[in-house]
Amino acid sequence: MLTILLRSVILFIVLFIVMRLMGKRQIGEMEPYELAITLVIAELACIPMGDKSIPLAYGIVSILAMYLIHQIILLVSKNNKMQTVISGKPVLVITEEGIDYNALQAMNISASDLLQAMRVGGHFDLSE
Repeated sequence: MLTILLRSVILFIVLFIVMRLMGKRQIGEMEPYELAITLVIAELACIPMGDKSIPLAYGIVSILAMYLIHQIILLVSKNNKMQTVISGKPVLVITEEGIDYNALQAMNISASDLLQAMRVGGHFDLSE
């Protein structure tokens, strides 16, 4: 039990440092690749944490590899074309005529979700 506790503490410290290096964001503000990397890192930490037959170094090296991939994607995304490929491009869903329902449908967002997001952002009227 003490071994699992120590492995958990070590992996937590490594995860904490790597996540701080990647930058602090809320999940809703993450780019899709950042969310994917975060989920993979979580899984990579779980495996050596509970399985004593897997060396702890394997988990640490895997986590650091995900950090390296994150940094490479950041470098590549400085190119405008690659930024569009990696993160997509913004879509206007509210125009001067009102809500663009075709754009909402293409993004799988309902009008009520849009209006709720507007209210959360402090906008209670489409004209705002």
